[in-house]
Amino acid sequence: MSKVETILKNKRKWLSERDDLIDEEIEDAEDCFEEVSLESFIDLSDTLDVLANYYGARGCVRVADGESVGWDDIDTAVDYFFWSLKLRSESYFKIQFLKSLKAGPNLTNYTGDTACVLAWFIATGQASQATEASQLLTRMAASDAIDPGFWAQRTFEPFMLWLHGMNTGDSAPKELVHNSLSVYQQVIDAWDKTDALTTAITGVCDYHLSHIDRSKQVAIPEFKFAPFDIVPVEVMAIQQIRGKHDLATPEIKHDLMTLADKIPGALSKPVEQDFLTRVRMAYYDFFGAA
Repeated sequence: MSKVETILKNKRKWLSERDDLIDEEIEDAEDCFEEVSLESFIDLSDTLDVLANYYGARGCVRVADGESVGWDDIDTAVDYFFWSLKLRSESYFKIQFLKSLKAGPNLTNYTGDTACVLAWFIATGQASQATEASQLLTRMAASDAIDPGFWAQRTFEPFMLWLHGMNTGDSAPKELVHNSLSVYQQVIDAWDKTDALTTAITGVCDYHLSHIDRSKQVAIPEFKFAPFDIVPVEVMAIQQIRGKHDLATPEIKHDLMTLADKIPGALSKPVEQDFLTRVRMAYYDFFGAA
């Protein structure tokens, strides 16, 4: 059994034991809406993360079973992650500014999630959301919101800023895209070399599968949560950008491409869920319009 098959098997079991998770999480979140504060927004972010992981897992299983509606679940999961990151980061920066509350953990653990969200938005042609996710990631990296020296050790997140720059034509800040990007540097170097690109993207897939779980070598894995664990969002983003610029992308034969190969030619945006609408409204009521 491949690693992807094993992960899918574990997702099926996990989902079968959590029939009431959505209702329970939404009910528990009511206090966050009744007593809106910076601290309650951080609590609400935790709820959004749980819901995102649930929809992501369900979406992966549905896609694996040939149900195209699974892509709606995956898109919903990414939206939940997106708003969780917006709430968490804005609350953190506001607390830091006010210095009147304990800021709590910084945003070091969330750069990978932000880069995954950015990759999905690029891959699915959601340009405005991609720009916002890129700005969010840039703000994290360019401030004291992450541990000193952390960014210099990362490869996926700086690569996604570079890739977004390729998508928009606006170069990412040079100080944030260093030249030690491991397998992702190979993609950059092979961008105009189709044969070399096959090897480079295959290396990216290998890296992705080895950075799902925490280990001695991987302290903060980039692809820990569903759907990002077995949906190669960065490869899909590469394919999207190259297609946009009429560049051929080689077919990649890899276990990680199992679900990505099932994506339809065009995805329609699912209707926003009522709970997420409430989150969005609470965010803008508190922090103001974007």
